[in-house]
Amino acid sequence: MSAPALRLGDLSTGFVLALAAAVDQRGADAAGLLARFGLSAARLAEPGGRLSIPHYMRLGHAALELTGDPALGLAMGRAMRPAFLGLAGVTVGQAPDVRHAAETLLRLEPLYGRNYRGRSRYAAQGRDAWLHFYSISPYNAYNRFVVDAVLSAWLALLGTVAGQALQPRRVLIEYPAPADLAPYATAFGCPVEFGAAENALLLDAVTLSRPGPEHCPATWRQLLALSDAEHGRLTRTRGLTERVVEVMGPLLRHGEPTLEQIASRLRLPSWTLR
Repeated sequence: MSAPALRLGDLSTGFVLALAAAVDQRGADAAGLLARFGLSAARLAEPGGRLSIPHYMRLGHAALELTGDPALGLAMGRAMRPAFLGLAGVTVGQAPDVRHAAETLLRLEPLYGRNYRGRSRYAAQGRDAWLHFYSISPYNAYNRFVVDAVLSAWLALLGTVAGQALQPRRVLIEYPAPADLAPYATAFGCPVEFGAAENALLLDAVTLSRPGPEHCPATWRQLLALSDAEHGRLTRTRGLTERVVEVMGPLLRHGEPTLEQIASRLRLPSWTLR
């Protein structure tokens, strides 16, 4: 079976709003930058609007060049707001505590971002928890900022839920250490372990137990039901080709997968997939 051309995925145009805010904070022309990339106000106001990951990476690279700030991704993450992630973000903002917010943020990732080669995951470690971000490697000037933006955005969003700044116990980043480590120490409040095997934040039990002061039980349950329904709709409506592409991504890290391997991941007989 010949492999279909792999797409990288897409994400909510809300990520563009955070990028523009960070560029504005640096005194650069965010409006002009967005116009260059065809991102009009009407485009950004589309309900459920999405942007391809390659388009976002080119936009981010242009923003880094425009501002001259190699750590701009960290500022982009800090500028993230729950509403920028649509229904998923608003739902997370109503969580009863940081633990529920973190679990929900990663579980609902398909509502605001899809990477066809892998996905983020929440992993409990006793009462602590790891938040893992799957990024596309190898790393270069077009994708390093994405790791910075996502990890710092997670921290900003969870801090919004808690009503205070949060500090992770550990931060792991796959790409090699940059020349200037100071912005990372400031952003995360702890040393960052570069050249790691993955991208992740470790939050301790005390942080995870912090309550959400804006939590309303009835609103939380209603938003959660709406988000779960939308998550289910997206899952049901994915075509077989898209499911094959999503499954193939992680397998390609270990060589070209066989039809039987793909069929096994999809829980289909190989003759059906063929």
